[in-house]
Amino acid sequence: AALMKDSAKQQQQEQLQKSYVALEQSKMRAQTDLQQKEQEAFQTISVKASKLVGLVADEDRLTLVFDKTSGIVYVKPDMLVDITDKVITMYNNMTSKATVASKDKLKAPVKQ
Repeated sequence: AALMKDSAKQQQQEQLQKSYVALEQSKMRAQTDLQQKEQEAFQTISVKASKLVGLVADEDRLTLVFDKTSGIVYVKPDMLVDITDKVITMYNNMTSKATVASKDKLKAPVKQ
C-alpha cells in the first residue's frame, strides 16, 4: 500500500474534523428538538389531566387534591383564602416584641 503524503493526511484529518463537528451540531439540534417536542407533549397532557382532576374533584366534592410528588394539584376555587396580610401582621408583631425584649435586656443591670 502506498503511503499518504503529509499534506494528504492533513487534508483528510481536516475533513474528518469538519464531518465530526457537523455531526455533533446535528446531534445537538436533534436533542433540542426532541426536548421541545417532549415539553409540548407534556404540557398538552398536563393541561388535559388538570381539567380531569378538577372534574373528578368537583364530582367527589373534594376541596384539595394532592400529587404525591409535586404537592397540590387542585384547590376548589371558592376555598382559596389569601392569608398574606395575616402572616405579615403576625411577623411584624413577633419582630417588634423581639426588638422590645432585646432593648429590655440592654437596660437590665449587669450581674457581676
